[in-house]
Amino acid sequence: MSVLGKQLQNGTYEFDYNRAPEQKTNWKAFRDYIHNPAEGTYCGHTGKKWAITGIFYTCFFAVLALLFAICMKGLLATINTEKPRWILEESLIGTNPGPHWSEMLANSSQTARRLFVDRIQAVAEFSSRTVNTDPRTGEQERASAQTQPENHREGRIPATALLHGLENLAILRYRHIFTYIVGGIFVADGHTPLLFEGPQSSHWSISDSGLGFRPISEIPEEKSLIWYSSSDPSSVQKWTGLLDKFLEEYVNSSLLPNGGRNQQICNYNTPVKPGHVCAVEVNNWGPCSPNQQYGFNNSAPCVFIKLNRIYGWIPECYNSTNDLPSDMPASLVQHIKSVNSSRLNTIWVSCAGEDPHDHENIGEINYYPEDHGFPGYYYPYKNIPGYLSPVVAVHFLRPARNRIISVECRAWAKNIKYSPLKLDKLGSVHFELMVDE
Repeated sequence: MSVLGKQLQNGTYEFDYNRAPEQKTNWKAFRDYIHNPAEGTYCGHTGKKWAITGIFYTCFFAVLALLFAICMKGLLATINTEKPRWILEESLIGTNPGPHWSEMLANSSQTARRLFVDRIQAVAEFSSRTVNTDPRTGEQERASAQTQPENHREGRIPATALLHGLENLAILRYRHIFTYIVGGIFVADGHTPLLFEGPQSSHWSISDSGLGFRPISEIPEEKSLIWYSSSDPSSVQKWTGLLDKFLEEYVNSSLLPNGGRNQQICNYNTPVKPGHVCAVEVNNWGPCSPNQQYGFNNSAPCVFIKLNRIYGWIPECYNSTNDLPSDMPASLVQHIKSVNSSRLNTIWVSCAGEDPHDHENIGEINYYPEDHGFPGYYYPYKNIPGYLSPVVAVHFLRPARNRIISVECRAWAKNIKYSPLKLDKLGSVHFELMVDE
């Protein structure tokens, strides 16, 4: 029968039981932890044990990667690249193109970030509980604190305690790294569908923040203020350059995904052909054309208005003079009554000063195209390559100088909701205009 222990010359056996640990300096304890030639260990484990551990986790993470790839493949197989799954009433955006959906998307992204942090913290908390309740390490830490109070009072760390601390630190870091990697894969796998699918998807159903305007300053502090001096060429160039960038695909169709080969000139009597899109002829808009510097050099700037893209949305236009809203501006009512009946399929646009003093300072306004809104033949949006959202240029002929003018532009259609509340701004957009001499 074999006996555990070391046999001495006199036939007795010596067992390592409660033997006093070898006294080591801190440097030697650290060096032996990195590599102990006597025991053949590296960081507390033999090469064989490290090899087995490495092979195990290589296979483990390979399986996790394979499962993640299968999930992604299955997800991508369900995505339609031409239309969203959730449209119109089924989508979170709904059927109203006027609201400022950028706030809703910001809130959604904040919620997603909070969910991500909560999941990671839960994984980390689970890891900490796992390490702290380990029977072996927990008992050794308490024993070390009880048996060597003198060293702690004197501020010295014994070699055995240092070695034991390094081992615990390695276990702690190893488990944390492992759980964070697994948690990251779990969170990524859970959040990936949010990037592509769901009723809140903005990839297909929204192109900009509500009823928007251009140009918008690149300086965050200016926000919705358009402020320039017509006598300062650099000031004029700042704003015309922003409009040039915004309209570059409208002016040069070769920049579109398919080079603009499927563009056609549309009108109210010529519907768009299948697979084609309507061109937006901004070059023919008189003082609001790019070659006229959009009127900025003449102290008569043009501001461009656009609607969100909502897949499949069809406007219900006010195409009869008998059912016009009571709050519609008189000038717009007069225009609608004067146009040919074939051109009534239009989302009308009107702009005015927000307050009484703004009404006095805003001056005369013209609209381009002369239809006074977004022609209905641009709708519905079907995600056809090369599609350009229709825009309306609002030309301020004689705005008061050296004064801030608050402007509200509104889109008029039966299925565009409007709210006059400044916190909502449904169906409208607000900006300020200031032209210095």
